[in-house]
Amino acid sequence: MVKTNLIIQSHEDKTSQGGKDYTRFKCLFKETNEGKWMSAFETDLIKELKANENREVSVEVAQSEKDGKTYFNLREFYGIVGNIQLDETPNEKIMPPKITKTARMKPYEKDPVGLAVEIFCNLNEFKLTGVDIDELMNHSIDLVKQAEKAFS
Repeated sequence: MVKTNLIIQSHEDKTSQGGKDYTRFKCLFKETNEGKWMSAFETDLIKELKANENREVSVEVAQSEKDGKTYFNLREFYGIVGNIQLDETPNEKIMPPKITKTARMKPYEKDPVGLAVEIFCNLNEFKLTGVDIDELMNHSIDLVKQAEKAFS
């Protein structure tokens, strides 16, 4: 079993051939941007995962092989990672991309505060819920620092 962070994108309630109810969750691994279906069988775990759909969570995943297929089972819920919740775009990256030097940014070369404000306003337009304004501004400041390094 492996403890990992992933984003719960959606779920499907199912019943096994043996008559046992379970839920399949479409999960996205942020670091690889790869999606996989994972099953959960415990009622309390299923409730936690459903309640945190479209959020990045920390979970324990067990992997098994049967008849040449790989199966992933969610075994433990450790909690929400950060406080960012995706609205309707779970495939978008939660963190904005790194800043690279572009002609468009040239006017901000001597005005990092103006750049931070523009980034903040653009990020605020993202359809993210549950994002703390202070955290959003900190992301903007981090991007400005990256921009300053790119201009140096």
